[in-house]
Amino acid sequence: MHSLEPRIHAALLEHGVTFNVHDHADMASCRPVESPHEVAAHLGYELRRIARTVIVRRRGGDQSYFALVVGADEKIDFPRVTTHLGFGVKVAPLEDMETLTGFPRFGVSPIGIPAGVSVILCNCLLEQPTVLVGGGATGVEVELPPTALIEMTAATAAHIGHRLE
Repeated sequence: MHSLEPRIHAALLEHGVTFNVHDHADMASCRPVESPHEVAAHLGYELRRIARTVIVRRRGGDQSYFALVVGADEKIDFPRVTTHLGFGVKVAPLEDMETLTGFPRFGVSPIGIPAGVSVILCNCLLEQPTVLVGGGATGVEVELPPTALIEMTAATAAHIGHRLE
C-alpha cells in the first residue's frame, strides 16, 4: 500500500480541502491497476475525471516551467498552450521533471510543486464534481473538487486540450 506524499497531504489539510485518497493497490482484485482507464472503471467514473499532470518547459529564453493538467481522455493541444502563454513550450525531460517536482514519473501532482511553477488546468476539468490528480507517489491519486485545486495551486484555467478519439 502506498501513501499520499507528505507535502500534498499537508497542503490539503492547510487549505481545509475535502479529499479522498485512492491507492491503486486497494483497487487490484487479481492484478495491479495499470492505467487511468482501469482506475476510472474501478471507481465507476468517467475517464475525464482522472487527470494527468505534464511538466513543460519554455522553449528558448529562460527556463520557466509549467504544470499542465488535463483529463486522461484528452491530449495537450500545444498550439493552444502557446496561444494561452504567448510563447511555445515543450515537455520537460524526465530528469528535469523529477528533480524539479520531487515526484516520480507516474505520481506527478500539481499540488506541492515549487512556487515558481505555474499551473494551468484544462477548463474541461471544471465541468466535473471532483477530479483525481497524482498523489506524489506511483499508484496514488487524490480526489478533490477542481475549484479547490485551482485555489490551492493558484492555477489558471484555459482550453489547453482536446478529446482523444
